[in-house]
Amino acid sequence: MAINLNFKSIITVTVAALAVFSIFHFSIDRNDLNFEKIVKSVVIIKTKPTRSSAFNDKHIGSGVIISDDGYIATNLHVISGIQNFVVETNEGISLDANLIGFDKRSDLAILKVTNENELNLNSIVFAKKKSISIGDKVYAIGDPFGLGLTVTSGIVSANNRNTGNPYLELIQTDAAVNPGNSGGALINEHGELVGITSKIFSTTGSFSGISFALPVDKLSDIASEIIKFGLAKKASLGNFSIRSIRILHNNQLKYCGEIVNYSSGPILDLFETHERLCILKINEEPMSLDRLRLVLGNAFPGDAISLTLLDDKGELHSYQIKTESI
Repeated sequence: MAINLNFKSIITVTVAALAVFSIFHFSIDRNDLNFEKIVKSVVIIKTKPTRSSAFNDKHIGSGVIISDDGYIATNLHVISGIQNFVVETNEGISLDANLIGFDKRSDLAILKVTNENELNLNSIVFAKKKSISIGDKVYAIGDPFGLGLTVTSGIVSANNRNTGNPYLELIQTDAAVNPGNSGGALINEHGELVGITSKIFSTTGSFSGISFALPVDKLSDIASEIIKFGLAKKASLGNFSIRSIRILHNNQLKYCGEIVNYSSGPILDLFETHERLCILKINEEPMSLDRLRLVLGNAFPGDAISLTLLDDKGELHSYQIKTESI
C-alpha cells in the first residue's frame, strides 16, 4: 500500500532573497562598545498582570528588538503556554506585544509591539553573517533570574555545535547564561548581534560554563520568513509517495522505502538515470517513514539530505540531495 508523503504546499510563493530584511540594521563600523545604548535593544518578557492584581506579573525571559517598527526575537520556549505577555524596556516602560509566528526547529518566536509609535525603539545592529570565530570575545545580555537586564562576558568556545538537530548548528560560549537569559542577545566587541541566547548545558540546572546561541545567520533567514508569512518555510524533497517493502540484500532481509508516484521536486531528478529506486538509508541511518519525517522536519530549505538507494539491478547509489522549500 502506498503511503502518500505529499510535502508540497497548496500555495507556492516565490520571494527573491526575502527583501523584507531591509528593515533590519546590519553590520556597521564601530570602535566603541556603549553598553548603555546596546541594552536599550534588549527587553524583558513578562506575563501580563491580570485585573485582580497589578503585581502578579512574572519575568519569563528576554527578547531582542530586531527592527525599528517593533519586531522582537525571542525563544519559543520562553512564551510557550503563555496567553498574554508584555515586554519591558530597559527604561522600565511596559509595551503590549503580539505573537507573529514561531519556528519549532530553531526555538525561535517573533513578537510585534502593538504601540511602537508611542516611543522610539532602539533596534539592534546585526553582525555580518559568518563573522564570528572561535576565541572571539562576546557578551550576553538578558534578564537572569528576573534580576533585570544584565551583561556577562565570555568567548566563543565553538562554532557549528550540534545539540540534537544536525541541521541547526549553534554558537557555543562560556558567557554566563542562566534562566531568564533565554531569548536575549549575544553581541560581539562592536556591539553587533551575533546570536540569540537559547540554552545551557548543565547537570544541575544552573550555569556550568557552556551556553548556546542561535547564530544571526539562521535568525535573519527564519525571522524574515516569519514576519512575511507567519511561519518559517519547511524543507521538501518533492512530491512523491513511499511504498514499504522488504528486500533481500547481501543475504539480509531489509526494510526499504520504494519511491513511487513521484511528480516534482529534487527527488524527480533521480529518475533521469533510474527506472526504480528504493531508499535503504537516510543520513546513514536505516530507512523508515518516521525517520524520513524526522529528517525533513528538522531540515531547512537548501540543506542536503544523504540518501542510500537501491536500484532495480540491485546496485547501491549514494546521493546528497538539496532540499527545496514549501
